[in-house]
Amino acid sequence: MESFPLAIATSDFDLVRAQFEISCVRFAGGWEDNPDMLRSIAEEIAAVGTNLGADVEMVVKTLHDRALDLEIEQPYEESDSDDSDYGWSEEIRVTQAVDSMFDALL
Repeated sequence: MESFPLAIATSDFDLVRAQFEISCVRFAGGWEDNPDMLRSIAEEIAAVGTNLGADVEMVVKTLHDRALDLEIEQPYEESDSDDSDYGWSEEIRVTQAVDSMFDALL
């Protein structure tokens, strides 16, 4: 918005910001049970929220708190297997979830 202030009408930008905030609250990672993924989602939401000037602080805090609660309930266990693809599958799942959240804005 700062680079191209006339690219989108202010009212449209305000609508996108508001819809993003609503989508974040609805999304809030309720289905996710991996603390690292929750933190990753929180970071992505915070980054986009910053760019939009959206108030996502409470959603980000909720995701971080949920991650901490999950770690307390079920401490992270290192896997003995050398499954290097595991991290990629988790990252793809998070990316797909975030994509779905943004699709809801359209």
